[in-house]
Amino acid sequence: MDIVNQQNETKASITSSLKKIIVEVIGEDFISEEEINIENTFTEDLEMESIEIVQFADLVKSKYGEKANLTKWMSDMDLDQIIHLKLQEVIDFINQEISGQN
Repeated sequence: MDIVNQQNETKASITSSLKKIIVEVIGEDFISEEEINIENTFTEDLEMESIEIVQFADLVKSKYGEKANLTKWMSDMDLDQIIHLKLQEVIDFINQEISGQN
């Protein structure tokens, strides 16, 4: 398997895992994995509150380890960046961190 296919497979796996975590945080009564796409923003599209974003970040760190520390990564962002943060950006961050491409 070439590097591009391996990276795409890894991103697909990360995407699937993150969608499951989002459903776990928000609740199945409010959203399903099928309703979540990579262009969704956490606060506007998914309507996650700050406490839910923190819970999401903790669950991501539990799954992917210290390298995928979203809280630390987001601490360098301004409020506007956090408000408009898309799922795709989180996927790219995790993929970069766990593949050692930083």
